[in-house]
Amino acid sequence: ITDTKNYLGMSPLHFAACNNGNYAIEFIPFLSKAKTSGGGKFLLTTKNKDSKTPTVLSVLYNTNVEVQRHLFKLQPCDTSSVDKERHQQRVRDIEGWYANAITSKAMQVSDFSPAENHGWVGFASSIADKDRIEEICK
Repeated sequence: ITDTKNYLGMSPLHFAACNNGNYAIEFIPFLSKAKTSGGGKFLLTTKNKDSKTPTVLSVLYNTNVEVQRHLFKLQPCDTSSVDKERHQQRVRDIEGWYANAITSKAMQVSDFSPAENHGWVGFASSIADKDRIEEICK
């Protein structure tokens, strides 16, 4: 499941992130726990030949919101990862959901899996700008 040796440079997780079918919702949690064949990186951090992670692809392909949220909490992206305003707005919406979930105790950081810890660190790192933190946590 970690093979990206196709002409698109995509793993099964990349393909699932682009698919709006019901199977994607069932398989993405399983696939997002996988690590690269070297065992070092989470597969969800890998980029395809166009430098897109599965999270970014889920936004671009407007897949199910549950899929987008699941991928975002493990491998966040920011608005600079997408070009169109509608995609940037979608990223802002997901950021807002994530910030609200963290601040409302719907998610307990102390209970995070290693993949969720990775996502939390990535999210916190991407909002180092004070104005952005206030905007997200409104």
